[in-house]
Amino acid sequence: MKRPAFQFYPADWLNDIKLQTCSLGAQGLLVSLMCLMHQSDRYGYLLINGINPPNKDVSHLLRLHHKTYQASLIELLLYGVLCKDENGVIFCKRMVEDERIREIRSIAGKLGGSPLLKQKVKQGFKQKTTPSTSSSTSSSKKEKYIKRNSEEKVFLSEGIKEVLGLLNKLRCELSGKDLKGFTSDKFIKNRLMQGHTVFELCRIIELKARHVEAGKHDILYYTPKTLFGDNHFDEYLGQADLERA
Repeated sequence: MKRPAFQFYPADWLNDIKLQTCSLGAQGLLVSLMCLMHQSDRYGYLLINGINPPNKDVSHLLRLHHKTYQASLIELLLYGVLCKDENGVIFCKRMVEDERIREIRSIAGKLGGSPLLKQKVKQGFKQKTTPSTSSSTSSSKKEKYIKRNSEEKVFLSEGIKEVLGLLNKLRCELSGKDLKGFTSDKFIKNRLMQGHTVFELCRIIELKARHVEAGKHDILYYTPKTLFGDNHFDEYLGQADLERA
């Protein structure tokens, strides 16, 4: 079932140097193309009924003169706002990446990060007494909010859980084994408390997962301490931002 809407972050839009280099006409075209890409069977790609449409067909669909469409499209491609794959299909890198992360988080959320992690959490509940309703409510009210992204805030515990869920899921996928999942981590907590967003930490996890797949990074070091510790955090965050741009 296709989702009726996609997320839009005004701050990201206004702060995207590549996008802001384009004319307002090109920016307006991007919105229309994103709507078509959102409806595509291959999310984030400009496909109509699974086919890569000619420019004239798209311009006709959007009620634009084909020369106006062509000029604006060239801007978006020239400045790297949109890309083309090896088959010449236009796609939005941000939409494709966001969809990939959404799918991984959805699976990780259902699994609780990993089966071993679910089992450990379940055992932890058995060992602890259940707090009263009043104390639970009081505790949730006192919990700190952190940034999930530039627009959305969540409880600190929820942010940590999302980051750990993604890390545990990818560690199992990369190793091909059901590895014991991380259940808590001070490095993740510290970075979120410093004002970094959940999305930033997840982008680093995704970046280093690609490096592990390419043989550039050993999975033994695919840990919260290595990813979010003081030694390489700024470097990794910069690399993740460059790949996202």
